[in-house]
Amino acid sequence: MLRHARRLWLLHGLIGAVQTIKVLGARALGLPTIQLTLRRAVLPHAVQLRPCSNDLLVLWSMFGNKECEVKLTSMPSVIIDGGAHIGFAAIQFAVQFPEATVLAVEPDAENQVLLASNCEQYANIEIVKGAIWNEQTTGVIGNPDSDYWARHFSPDASAPNAVTVTARTIDSILAERGLTSADIVKLDIEGAERRVICDSNARWLATANAVIVEIHDSPDVSVICQRMSGAGYSHRRQAEKHIFERVGTGESRIVNAASN
Repeated sequence: MLRHARRLWLLHGLIGAVQTIKVLGARALGLPTIQLTLRRAVLPHAVQLRPCSNDLLVLWSMFGNKECEVKLTSMPSVIIDGGAHIGFAAIQFAVQFPEATVLAVEPDAENQVLLASNCEQYANIEIVKGAIWNEQTTGVIGNPDSDYWARHFSPDASAPNAVTVTARTIDSILAERGLTSADIVKLDIEGAERRVICDSNARWLATANAVIVEIHDSPDVSVICQRMSGAGYSHRRQAEKHIFERVGTGESRIVNAASN
């Protein structure tokens, strides 16, 4: 109860008193979705979310906790948001970097509906339906009954009545658009981070300036950190995210993707 009250108090700073009351009412009524207007200093357009799910926590982690703050030496031109959920990180990047192309990659069909709705006001966001993996393949959502933020791709296509999901590598997503590199890559792909980052064929890792990772399996932390260090990245923590930034590319400055 106290934890829930604290979360609402933190959200109050982002959405104001009226919108906080709206959230409480929606949760009490069990409404499936609501539209929230964040303070204009945070976002210029309203967003839709599911008030009875963990969408509110994702909202806070992106815009309140600033989990995607990175140090860059220049403004990015291509950003990949792997595991885009309902679009909050993609919107962060799109607002802060209006000249950049943001590729928002999401495998879950239910998340894709809100992702499309939330991102439609941002011309520099392209939604990519599918999963990020270490090879080109197809599969399904392996845990369709889990909370929306925890749903992950599985290459096991034997599940009955499951919707087929296409999985691509980061390099193939870029190549399909005539691109060869991404400046920022965010990966929140529910346990597949090690598979993707440690892929020996991954060319994107040699050119990215910042990689933002939520590592879901504790044993993977040391393996991923070692891989990133060997590829020339420094490492720090920012709340739930591991931030890897390119070393030796000149004087860096903090570029906060959550502020205007």
